[in-house]
Amino acid sequence: MADIPTSPSPQHFESDILSEWLNEIQKNPHFKNDPISQLEHLESYSKTILSQITQTLAAHSIPDFAAQDFEPVFKLWHSLLAQQSQKGIPIRDTAMLILSLKSSVTHWLNSRFSGQSTPESLTQLNTVLDMLGVLTFEVYTNEQDRLFQRQNAHISYLKTAQSDHRIGPMIGSSPAMIAVLKAVELVLNTTVTVLIEGETGTGKDVIASLIHHHSNRAKKPFITVNCGAIPRELMETELFGHEKGAFTGAERTHIGKFEMAHGGTLFLDEIGDLPLDLQVKLLRVLQNQEIQRVGGSAPISVDVRIIAATNKSLKNEVAHHRFREDLYYRLNVYPLHMPGLRDRKEDILPLAHQFVADAATRFGIPFGGLSDDAHHYLLAHQWPGNIRELENLMQRAVILAQGDVITSATLSLRPGKWSGAMPSLPAPSVMLPDTDIVPLDDVEALAIARALKLKNGNVLQAAKALKISRTTLYAKAKKHGISV
Repeated sequence: MADIPTSPSPQHFESDILSEWLNEIQKNPHFKNDPISQLEHLESYSKTILSQITQTLAAHSIPDFAAQDFEPVFKLWHSLLAQQSQKGIPIRDTAMLILSLKSSVTHWLNSRFSGQSTPESLTQLNTVLDMLGVLTFEVYTNEQDRLFQRQNAHISYLKTAQSDHRIGPMIGSSPAMIAVLKAVELVLNTTVTVLIEGETGTGKDVIASLIHHHSNRAKKPFITVNCGAIPRELMETELFGHEKGAFTGAERTHIGKFEMAHGGTLFLDEIGDLPLDLQVKLLRVLQNQEIQRVGGSAPISVDVRIIAATNKSLKNEVAHHRFREDLYYRLNVYPLHMPGLRDRKEDILPLAHQFVADAATRFGIPFGGLSDDAHHYLLAHQWPGNIRELENLMQRAVILAQGDVITSATLSLRPGKWSGAMPSLPAPSVMLPDTDIVPLDDVEALAIARALKLKNGNVLQAAKALKISRTTLYAKAKKHGISV
């Protein structure tokens, strides 16, 4: 048996302690159904914890102390946290309060006992404040770490998760969109009314769908109403329904969108276009949670979460008396602003690639990729139509490229646009005698111009005759200055 050192460290007995600890975990009924006992590598996990403790003891000089020596401080700490919690003061503010007291005590001791020995009781006060501050800040730090991890995990989930409904090809990971997702994460499982404002094409409907399909109402209906697309005379029955015989042509009872969305979410898109007289009725429904069908007399209770969206500034609409102020404040409980695509440039290229891949699959056309100059074109564009404009452009580019690489020339093409003039042949100087050498560029220009003329300006037919793609023909025509 090996000799035991005169003053062996805990590390010397680590394997024996670990064996005893694992035995205790297996026998203790508390751990029987505990997640700890279910760990795949329990021994390795336990050894890591034990090693952290023994390494700290080996690296630092730990003073002799007994647990009961710290008991008064821990009781004081728990009491302070409980008091602060009852008053609604968060842990961070409690820690700052203790830190400010510690700073004040230190400043007072330096001024009061300058050049003198500090009474032991006041030294102990400083020690206790140090301990309280360390404990409180440690709890706060751990809470923040857990919150940060949960939030990041949820945001990652929101960006990638798919439901039974298509919520868009990609949400985006730019700082502007991360801010939106963080705000969304906070209201997923609440019934709070959400107002989404932003320019046309920014994806307000995608965010509304995301909120519903990842909330506790996900299994209930998600009903959409475009307030700007339904004729004014039909809007009331569309929202609230009508009874049979309520008016000429009402041959049966019609269930409105509010009733259809019962238990779920009603998405009121383009809410700024709702007529003023219907705004009054909508306000009444939101206040009372009751609707009344056209031609009906009995109120019907509805449990509906409202998400509204608009490309207008409702505050500005209120100022111009085009939107009711009381309805605005009823809707503006939790406002979200969708940034324009020009304000989230980090998302442009990932979205473009996703849209191209989707279009190629949908149209059954091979995808030849995006060139560097296409990337520059996309990043330089201002995108007044936002994501919708980008999606439309990428679909058009896939069709035009027909499997070739998508270039900036492809993206700038406008199908069907006619310049009003037939392509002209290059100058006769390229038609040289057989004894002369003709530059390849001149031959290429002549071939393109001749093909376009013979095909009466039909680019597709000319490209087939030349055995090149339509995109290549456009690019070469542009290079040689040939009008297409």
